[in-house]
Amino acid sequence: MTYRLPPALRIAAAVLATGMIAACSKDTGPTVNTLGPRARVRVINAVPDTAAMDYRFVDSVEAPIELGLVFRGASGYLPFKAGSRQFRAFAASQTPSIVFGAPIIDKTITLLPDVYYTLLHVGLANTAGGTGDSIIVIVDSIPSLGTLGTGIGVRGVHAIPGAGAVDVFTTRTVAAALPATPAFAGLTYGRTTPYIRLATPDSVAARISVVGAAPAVVLSALAMVGQAGTTQLNPIGGSRIAGTSLSAVAFPAGLGARATGTATTPSVVWFVDGDPPETVPRLRP
Repeated sequence: MTYRLPPALRIAAAVLATGMIAACSKDTGPTVNTLGPRARVRVINAVPDTAAMDYRFVDSVEAPIELGLVFRGASGYLPFKAGSRQFRAFAASQTPSIVFGAPIIDKTITLLPDVYYTLLHVGLANTAGGTGDSIIVIVDSIPSLGTLGTGIGVRGVHAIPGAGAVDVFTTRTVAAALPATPAFAGLTYGRTTPYIRLATPDSVAARISVVGAAPAVVLSALAMVGQAGTTQLNPIGGSRIAGTSLSAVAFPAGLGARATGTATTPSVVWFVDGDPPETVPRLRP
């Protein structure tokens, strides 16, 4: 037996089908969410009297910049929404009430699209008589691969509170004779030098002396040499790998139990800012 819809229901079904066909005729296909303009941001923890830190933008739902970052550590560059952003730094914790409690740093930062930034956390957060900690926003004008060619880029960063101006020399080893003039002269606390190009990738040491000390080197550190790429593996940036850009950051001594496991004297740490050309192309965020 064949069942037939009553006339009223047949009319309603026909109207519904017509509406569905009309709606489908206006379908423009799948919707793709775009990320929008993005800046690239990393953070360096140069505060010697705190435990590990969590860093994040809290005005939008995004991944944190870095969690559990210890003194003398740096995150990698990650993409974050451009515009006016609310940045906060917290003592590292897995307890939500602490993670989203009172921040150590609460600062509004403006990020421009396609610009690389280093957020340098400096100062003394817990030391009596200290001037407090702060965030220095550094625009990282990393040299292009075309500018570097077969050379490398190098710059200096002064993050030692209470220290005067310093001269930064570059030599092949930490024991080599100093050149007549520094690569960077009179670098003051909280400042960053421009990049200079070293034409021949090789071992590079940063040698720091106090201005007017004739010169007496007080800090030295050899940069990582890196690793050449292959057809299976991309290169690892370093002083011997063409196209790499590096920062030599002067850090203060770690203070007290909060800096357990860190250097007890001032030190220089090198970081890779710009990677060398890839030998195995891959998608980047």
